[in-house]
Amino acid sequence: MNDILLTGLPRSGTTLLCACINRLADCLALAEPISPPTHGNVEGALEFISAFLGATRERALRDRRVTTKSTVLGLNTENWFEAPTPSGRLRVSSERINELSLDKTLTPNFKLIVKQPGFFTALAERLTDYYPVYAMVRHPLAVLASWQTVDMPVNSGRWPVAEAFSQHLRSGLEALAEPLDRQVFILKWCFEVYQRLPQERVIRYEDLVTSPTATLRKIAGSASAINYPFHFEHLKSRYPSVNLPALAQVLLPLASEFEGLYPCFADGLKIYLD
Repeated sequence: MNDILLTGLPRSGTTLLCACINRLADCLALAEPISPPTHGNVEGALEFISAFLGATRERALRDRRVTTKSTVLGLNTENWFEAPTPSGRLRVSSERINELSLDKTLTPNFKLIVKQPGFFTALAERLTDYYPVYAMVRHPLAVLASWQTVDMPVNSGRWPVAEAFSQHLRSGLEALAEPLDRQVFILKWCFEVYQRLPQERVIRYEDLVTSPTATLRKIAGSASAINYPFHFEHLKSRYPSVNLPALAQVLLPLASEFEGLYPCFADGLKIYLD
């Protein structure tokens, strides 16, 4: 199967993963090229996705053009948001839907990877019947810290695209008054969904940074060695305005929810609690 769907936690590195895949031969990774419907009709959404993949593949080969979210860097965009600041001002995104011309050669059987975090997470159980679905995760404390700093719905603990197709998610969030409680609910829900996928189809951000070639091979099949300029910062310096001990304290009682993908999760939080 050469049509692959990519989902993942918001701010887990899915855009970075797409940028890495686009460096590989005969692979095309598009970052959120779809304006997802919000009608909540699962069957209609599945038909929409199938039609989109077919049309995108045909257009890429015939016209050598694609639609994707990006910045001025195009298919090499690795992060849409401003860097965090000590002031605590919410970071804004510079991404927009762009029409791009392709500057790489693709064979008729090229791998097409499309990432849509909220849309595909909510539909993951059904999508796995038709496509390889991969999910990207990142350490929950890092994700939660990032969510405190970005101007997007998850900052207030909502995920409208996913909620449109998941009654469980929508009801759970509506029952909670505090943004942080809603954020934690989203985290738990995502991990529940992703841990039902085959283990080899869950990609950890930390593995991408430390072992990029082996990690890319999981999704691209065969990947040549890649030398990507990864930047790995300690959370305290990356998110200077965020109260990391408070977030770690919230996550600690929920360690069992995350230890399937992050063994010894509770022990790893202790450095933020001392």
